[in-house]
Amino acid sequence: MTARRRRVYRVECRRRAGWWAISSPDVPGALTQARRLEHVESQARDAIAALLDVTEDSFDLDVRPVLDKALATLVADLRAARNAAEQAQQHAAVTASASARALLAAGLTMRDAGAVLGLSHQRVAQLVDPTRRTAEA
Repeated sequence: MTARRRRVYRVECRRRAGWWAISSPDVPGALTQARRLEHVESQARDAIAALLDVTEDSFDLDVRPVLDKALATLVADLRAARNAAEQAQQHAAVTASASARALLAAGLTMRDAGAVLGLSHQRVAQLVDPTRRTAEA
């Protein structure tokens, strides 16, 4: 027996005069509003369930705030920057571990490796052995 997929309705909301105007292109006539974005889903769910005569928990929603082009560009830029920062941090962590291992393999002490890397010797120890925990103060 295969699991039945729940229907997903797209919901769009636009900021108008202090309110979020809510509609669903998938359910004509499903119109409502909410003061805050966090209330959009519950308001849309109520409207769609009432129009379709189904329970509110029988479907999923894909809520999409619709922003003007300038704001949408800013938000997209922010998301791209956050993604790039996360990838850079992951790269830095891998590189720090490899650098610590290489410095120790070259004969440096943990303290000297820490000084070269700008880290404490305790952090160097963690980088070369992630299961090692340092004593907490």
